[in-house]
Amino acid sequence: MAREDDRVINILDEPSWNDVEKYTKALADNIKESGFKPDYLVGISRGGWLPAALLSHLMSWKLFVSIDVKKEGTERKVAENPQINWSALKGKKVLLVEDMLETGKSAQVAREFLEQNGADVRLACYFARDFSEIEPNFVLQKGIKKEVLFPWEKFRQT
Repeated sequence: MAREDDRVINILDEPSWNDVEKYTKALADNIKESGFKPDYLVGISRGGWLPAALLSHLMSWKLFVSIDVKKEGTERKVAENPQINWSALKGKKVLLVEDMLETGKSAQVAREFLEQNGADVRLACYFARDFSEIEPNFVLQKGIKKEVLFPWEKFRQT
């Protein structure tokens, strides 16, 4: 069951950095109120990197790593990274972070991968689309019907 924020959040099509700061503070409050304290933060590349880094600074959670989920046709899989010892997460509490869940397929693959490595995973994001296939544990608002272009996506190649 998602812990949805009950505050009124103004979801903009193109939020500013100031808006993102507000979103991050509200998401951090949501996580803090739940009592969940992660041992590690894992940002899903690339959308989850900045929200995870912002949460890391705001909450003084220092252990942060990135997970890269590649799209291959209609499938997704975690890209290999020999520099990260994923098995070190066994028995650890992990906060998996994404900016927004659209289909949620990348988050689902990342979550399953981390759980297969023994991590106790919770998923956090600012927003989840109405057609997302995965339920986040922490979210400001789910079921939204529009796309959101975050500041870090403005240079994204389509």
